[in-house]
Amino acid sequence: MSMTVFVVVEGKGREAIKVTPMRQLGEVVEEVLGKTKRNITKQEFTLTKMKKVLDMADTVRLAGVVDRDTIHLDRIDGGSSSSARQRPAPKAKRRANDSADRVAQARPGGSRGDTHPTSEAVDRSPIVFKADSIATSSSSDAGELPDEFYDFTASDYEAVMKSAKTGKSPGFLMTQALRDREEEAKASKLPPVRIRVVFPDRTVLQALFS
Repeated sequence: MSMTVFVVVEGKGREAIKVTPMRQLGEVVEEVLGKTKRNITKQEFTLTKMKKVLDMADTVRLAGVVDRDTIHLDRIDGGSSSSARQRPAPKAKRRANDSADRVAQARPGGSRGDTHPTSEAVDRSPIVFKADSIATSSSSDAGELPDEFYDFTASDYEAVMKSAKTGKSPGFLMTQALRDREEEAKASKLPPVRIRVVFPDRTVLQALFS
């Protein structure tokens, strides 16, 4: 699929070039310079789009150039575009900088130069014990519940009716913000979760997570 890209040479003439998405920008520049019939090479120029320096080793698609886009070709030693006065950074260096920026944004409250992101202290209440002690105590406390435990009493009925009366009507309309707020309130009331990690020597590490 071919498309048309307009190349402005040193802020003067504009050349319409037919390109494909996989064509290198360096080849496009060579074609434009060939039409000017001047004894100059692409190494003497820099390529920009909306003041952003493009890497001539990139393809048209990778550089984000689309159909009927206008790109500028200016001399490095003082062309008409102010952004043309610096050479584009090498692709590997730019990728490394982009990766560093993404890592810095992912840090809570950190910046690119901040190597010590702040974090809130959380009390996990860690406990270390032997699994054998748990098995012994649980077996000694094990026992069957009496049949009366499963009877539905009058107090149980009153508790169910009270819960039904205090609940919201199913027809009550809520916005997304109200629903999110209610979910957060419910989650904050949940008790912490106890997680245990059992090691091969039957040692157990227990911690609380909310």
